Amino acid sequence: MNKSINAEEIIVHIQNMEYENRKLKEELSKLEGNKLDAGRFYAATVNIETVATLHNVHPDTVRKYVCLGLIEKHPDSMDAKILIRASDALLLDFTELKRQCRLRNFNK
Repeated sequence: MNKSINAEEIIVHIQNMEYENRKLKEELSKLEGNKLDAGRFYAATVNIETVATLHNVHPDTVRKYVCLGLIEKHPDSMDAKILIRASDALLLDFTELKRQCRLRNFNK
């Protein structure tokens, strides 16, 4: 059964799309105003505990991913104190890191 659309329904649909577009533009503008430029923190370093706190994970999880090479250590790191660039720490995705860790373990 073909349902034909009349002019009034088309106008209402267009108005709804325009309203939704306006709301999305407002939301995008708000997000752009609140975004963080992680690159500004390239020179700063943070320790394992700070990374864990930022991402709500256990410090041992961060250590494990550093040892596996999934999180890059800062060149000034020492065995006793692992440092990570703050810019890298802010952009970490622990869901993706967990996936990569599982893939490495699966492929062994």
